[in-house]
Amino acid sequence: MKNQKQESQRVQIEEDKTFQGFNGAVRLRWWKHFLNLAHLSAFVLKTYELLSKSYVSEPEELVFAGEG
Repeated sequence: MKNQKQESQRVQIEEDKTFQGFNGAVRLRWWKHFLNLAHLSAFVLKTYELLSKSYVSEPEELVFAGEG
């Protein structure tokens, strides 16, 4: 049990060194922010698209109702 724990700690330390060596932690953080921004912009575009579809016919009806 103790050897298994030491082995997992050793592997974790090696992974940490690898990420630090390639500055991977910062890169991973930026990728996370980029993906969050991409998801947010996709959500906003989809919401805008759905809202614009639901209001497409209303402005014409309002204009004609105002003229009549």
